[in-house]
Amino acid sequence: MSNGHALIRAIIDCGARAEFRGLLPDLFTEEERPLYNYVDNYLRRHGTLPALSAVNENGFSLVPADRPVSDYLESVRNRAMFNTIAAQYPALNQAMKTKDMAAAVKVLRDAVYSLGRIESREQAITLHEVLTSVMEDYEEVKANPVRRGVTLGNPVLDAATGGAEPSDIVTTAARPGMGKSQLLAHSSLRAWRSGLSVVFLSMEMTEKQIGRRFLGMHAGVNHDHIRRGEMSYWAEEQVYGAVHNTQTGAPFHFIGGNMSKSVATIEKAAMEFAPDVIYVDASYLLDPEHGNSRYGRHEQLEQVEREIKALAMALKRPIFKSVQLNREAEQTKAEARRNRGDEAPKGAKLGLRHLAGSDAIGKNSSIIIGIEEGDAPFERTRRRLTVLKGREGGLGTTCQINFLFDPPNFDVVPEVEEGTALPAGVDPGFLI
Repeated sequence: MSNGHALIRAIIDCGARAEFRGLLPDLFTEEERPLYNYVDNYLRRHGTLPALSAVNENGFSLVPADRPVSDYLESVRNRAMFNTIAAQYPALNQAMKTKDMAAAVKVLRDAVYSLGRIESREQAITLHEVLTSVMEDYEEVKANPVRRGVTLGNPVLDAATGGAEPSDIVTTAARPGMGKSQLLAHSSLRAWRSGLSVVFLSMEMTEKQIGRRFLGMHAGVNHDHIRRGEMSYWAEEQVYGAVHNTQTGAPFHFIGGNMSKSVATIEKAAMEFAPDVIYVDASYLLDPEHGNSRYGRHEQLEQVEREIKALAMALKRPIFKSVQLNREAEQTKAEARRNRGDEAPKGAKLGLRHLAGSDAIGKNSSIIIGIEEGDAPFERTRRRLTVLKGREGGLGTTCQINFLFDPPNFDVVPEVEEGTALPAGVDPGFLI
């Protein structure tokens, strides 16, 4: 009995309807396809798998299966992948002989797409199975009441959102000069320190530029001092020690941007390095992998957002990215100041309408964090972060953080109630 027939027999024996629904016809050979089609049609009509007696009456003879469903499934998938690669080999070989790289790339992409379909394990599960899984998560959280997702680099935001979960898109939005890149790098450092592997793609900086910022935060030294070669002996010791420590941590890979990257760059890096979490600085500069070359910039941004979301779903990994707020965000802040004096309302009126480029950013992101300058008189030394969208709630949660570099400090600043007097001799510019 072939592996395909044995797989179906094992599924019928176990009554594993969900496993059968997750099978693709491409997994089966031409000789096995009639049995697959019969069982598939039976399940569609009656909502259950056929009995062995019904299978036999329709001309299919199946001997007992002596291995578990998962074992047969692995064998069938491996066979299908081998056949897929073998079928593409002649075309690839011909393209390589003629040095037709465009044809070779097309063959490889078609093969990768087919292999991805074969590896897909999507399946429908029952309501009872879903709810049982929910309660298993509940018991785990109850026993370990800490953040479970990937950190956003900030305990207030982590508490409000629960952190980033698999397939989440976490978007950080700010006007130019507000520190999007710095805070995204800070979040990646916190995730890496927690033991997660990271890929960091910057569309605006080289590997060395973003690495210098990362090193400054990791060593507790102003990255500009590293750039200018002006560090004290103590600072040099700190920096060299930090460099040495990175040899033993989880993998961390930087990809510098050259303004010509596409979503395919992220996908290739994910396939090569298999990171736990991905960061994309200035994702609005990415080119779409697919789409019409005649698209305007708005349509291109929308396509990029769709592709990033599809990639996160396929990888089952969170992707953090930074985008810009539109000019209306600055106007809103200025208007609030004119109406209310020196200080704008905390986390004032930022909303999804202030996201620059495309409405798809708000639709596809699970969590969106807005960044503004700090409340007066700390506009230059603090930043206010506000949850503009939360997967599990937390909408409107806001906090201030330090935005200091000598040494680096991005800690949350305790909110001081209006009218509270500061201790004598305390400079409000250095209140932490």
